[in-house]
Amino acid sequence: MRIIRYYSPAYKKEEHEKILELLDEIRETHGIEYEVIPVRKTDWYDEEPVMTEEEIYEKHLKPQTRILKQNTGETAARLFKSRSGNIFVAGTVAVVENGEVIWTNPFENPFKENESFLLRVLNRGWSEIEKFKSGVARKDVHNKLFSLLKEKNLPEPEVKDKVWLREVVAGFTRTGIQKQHIEEIIEKLDPRVREIYYNKMRRVIDQLLYRKFLQEELSYMYGSFKPSLIKFVDFLVLFDDHCWVLEGKEKLNFEAIGQVLVYRELIKEDYPYLGEVRMGVICFEGDPILEKTCKSLEIEVFIF
Repeated sequence: MRIIRYYSPAYKKEEHEKILELLDEIRETHGIEYEVIPVRKTDWYDEEPVMTEEEIYEKHLKPQTRILKQNTGETAARLFKSRSGNIFVAGTVAVVENGEVIWTNPFENPFKENESFLLRVLNRGWSEIEKFKSGVARKDVHNKLFSLLKEKNLPEPEVKDKVWLREVVAGFTRTGIQKQHIEEIIEKLDPRVREIYYNKMRRVIDQLLYRKFLQEELSYMYGSFKPSLIKFVDFLVLFDDHCWVLEGKEKLNFEAIGQVLVYRELIKEDYPYLGEVRMGVICFEGDPILEKTCKSLEIEVFIF
């Protein structure tokens, strides 16, 4: 069953009100249901956000990038990320099938016939939303793999005291972003935020801390290019005197091997206090040829 989803509100009040008006008309005229998900507050829209724009991107849009590319011609990143890496989702209208986004219009203009998806649906009905290709039910591979890592106490199951982190930011040193400037920004944060997002994570920066508190200020300091080069390591597992860089894939492939080799070097440069950096790939399906290469490169493969 397909429905329309609106990530509210649009940036202009009149556009927001028009979108809601069209959604009601579409439901009354064609029986096409819709849902509204608040993602930000404004001085004229006081609904509490259910999720942030960054969370919507990471959980609803980025995992669907393959089907979005088929139906829109663009990846999720091209549709929703600015050059500086900021995420803009508010005002987006999407077609949802079985809870997953299969098509989206991040530039919905409800007043222009040639730009408004909702006006086309109002005029043409079900045919307008049935024309999109179905997406295979999304498999949130990283969520599953992360759960299995913790459930099986990996890597090094004999060691109980470890910290698992997701989407760790790396590449500051390579891009010329100074650690001093990062520390200065973090030092200005509310002490409770600093404790939760930084100190308790052993001074490792994850995607949430970066997107929410660092990226914008670093873009002001360095311009948008350098922050746009930053990389995100799937999983980092911290021990007392060493850590593991882990790349998560549904199937072991060439990309995973290359990524984990690069990420190891970036983590060593950005977080030298973490000690020795070991490498691994976690996946659901192996490859005998690539597993031999991994062994020669000291990359441990965990297959679930």
